[in-house]
Amino acid sequence: MRPKVSIIVPIYNAEKYLGKCIDSILCQTFQDFECILVDDFSSDSSLEICNKYTFDSNHIILIQNSQNYGIPTSRRIGLNKARGKYIQYVDSDDWIEPYMIEHMYSKANNENLDIVFCDYYNESNGEILYKEQELEGKAKLEIIKYMSIYDERLTCAVWNKLIKASILRKIQFPIQNYAEDRYISTQVLYLSERIGYIKNGLYHYVRHIDSLCINEKYAKTRVIEEYDICILVSEFLLNKFGSLKYFAPELTNQLKRAKMRLSEIKKNN
Repeated sequence: MRPKVSIIVPIYNAEKYLGKCIDSILCQTFQDFECILVDDFSSDSSLEICNKYTFDSNHIILIQNSQNYGIPTSRRIGLNKARGKYIQYVDSDDWIEPYMIEHMYSKANNENLDIVFCDYYNESNGEILYKEQELEGKAKLEIIKYMSIYDERLTCAVWNKLIKASILRKIQFPIQNYAEDRYISTQVLYLSERIGYIKNGLYHYVRHIDSLCINEKYAKTRVIEEYDICILVSEFLLNKFGSLKYFAPELTNQLKRAKMRLSEIKKNN
């Protein structure tokens, strides 16, 4: 039987947090799902952990990448394998509430939605902040504007969104590992006609001290990839709308700042 939801988890060296992530998925109140674990050529015990869960649960499908491709490509690889009508992405160091998929799918299915947003919790250094998404009352074009820039009021992350697989299969996945969600979500929102929102914190985004997003080792790479994503987003919006006028000054200012940071790196090198 084809599952209603495919939960895709890209994994790279996540042995410290992977068990909690997968456990939170397997204990869902909604059980008509498949969980696709994509091990991105991990060098720690992540693959062993995945193998154990694959053996213990018939919900789990394991994909092993032959090399390290990065998060966006691993998400696309998981999507290629997915059979569900809807896709839920979960990062391997995060976790979800036990009723997340039930609430998200019920909303999407009952109202025939293309995408459903939910609120989330931001967990960092022992502090937990509730992040309400300011979605209510906003037109589609305004939501696309939020997705194209960094804005705390409406995150561009893909993990707090249940998305129709048919829409995700129409978009381009970038190769960049930083700020890649901006490009993905901008495309998804452009293609979505029916948008829903659940005003409830269902996802736990956990910022670990050794995570890719805050590791100083990747500081230069982040600057370069942020600039690349700014260009991709700008080109996409320009192609679809014929002008960036509606997205100014926020998007253009971010592009200028990204260009300045890139110039600074080149100067220092």
